[in-house]
Amino acid sequence: MKTRKVDKHFYLNYLKKAEEFLQECENAIKNKNWNSAVSLAIHSGICAGDTLCVFNLGERSAGESHEEFTQLINRMNIKEINLKIRQLSSLISVKNSVEYSENLMSEERFLSWVKSNLQK
Repeated sequence: MKTRKVDKHFYLNYLKKAEEFLQECENAIKNKNWNSAVSLAIHSGICAGDTLCVFNLGERSAGESHEEFTQLINRMNIKEINLKIRQLSSLISVKNSVEYSENLMSEERFLSWVKSNLQK
């Protein structure tokens, strides 16, 4: 698994990105920009995962595979981790088809779970 070391304090930067992507996702939904909404939700989930990794492990995934990303998250001993990894994996699984799909994104709950697990 390829990772990159990141100083713990940078978790706030990843959290900010996740929040901004989610906020813009909500705006895209209001404007019925579905493709943008899905893409932004995916990026919010990925940044939220990076938030957890940097905060808890001091590293983030640097591999090309999103499977490696979820394996890194799975190294943390956090309540409900398996359920949340499945949710994130499901979100990421539509990344390549987002431009071609007519499916709409449901409410994204991953970010609020991340925030509840940022224990100092």
